[in-house]
Amino acid sequence: MINRYLLSKCLALLVGLFCIFLAYNFNSKNTYQVSGYAYGTTWSITSTEFIADHQEKNIQKNIKTFFPEIKETINLKDHQVNIKFKDNDLSIKGTGKIQLEKDFDEINYSVSKI
Repeated sequence: MINRYLLSKCLALLVGLFCIFLAYNFNSKNTYQVSGYAYGTTWSITSTEFIADHQEKNIQKNIKTFFPEIKETINLKDHQVNIKFKDNDLSIKGTGKIQLEKDFDEINYSVSKI
């Protein structure tokens, strides 16, 4: 006959394994998001991998140190923008200068919505 001690240990093991299975399924089906506010704009990162608290703090620190002298506003200068809208298709192409820190940098961009 099985004694109560052995039965309780087996039951505890089964419950523990079931909890691990539930946690694994929950984590594998979810996305994790980190977002914040830096220099007058918002940003967000979405991942299917778990983002731990220490990783989130490193991400926020890196974003603020990536452009250490970024201003509250982003200045655009000498932009040439070509916008096309036809049959519900939108295309925006442009070139010009953008000021994120002290100096202006050249930027080329293309955005389309089909």
